[in-house]
Amino acid sequence: MATSRSKPGPAANYVWGDVIKFGLGGDSERIKREGWSTTEEKMTWTVGNAAKLALTVSASDLPLTLRMRGAGFTQASVPTQPVEVLANGQKIADWQATSDPVDFTAVIPASIAKQGGELILEFKIPKAVSPKALGVSADPRVLGICCFELAITQGG
Repeated sequence: MATSRSKPGPAANYVWGDVIKFGLGGDSERIKREGWSTTEEKMTWTVGNAAKLALTVSASDLPLTLRMRGAGFTQASVPTQPVEVLANGQKIADWQATSDPVDFTAVIPASIAKQGGELILEFKIPKAVSPKALGVSADPRVLGICCFELAITQGG
């Protein structure tokens, strides 16, 4: 399967509260940078140990709340996927993703929000693994988490 690699060009303009869908018919392609697989019916997997999203946002005096509906690639040997979440290089959350989709949240501090401009969200997934390596399928992609949708709102 093909994967999305680094995509040149400016970050996509984002309006607070807009829900970005990561399945077919969604609009996540405009914010995906490196570390994302091809879009599937309802979601998109991360590939490798890190994935990035880039958005252009308005400055905000308030902290922001990131909400991402997602799940982890898990098996008996990998019961959860730890995820370190960064905003413009600053750690904002640690998530533990299981195979059940849930709404993860993280607060982006006002110190980042007030800058406006390009917002880079990075997801570090150190236990990402391929289904092939685990012997559960022939899929060679190194999977970490899948994302169904994402939104950012003002206020922490």
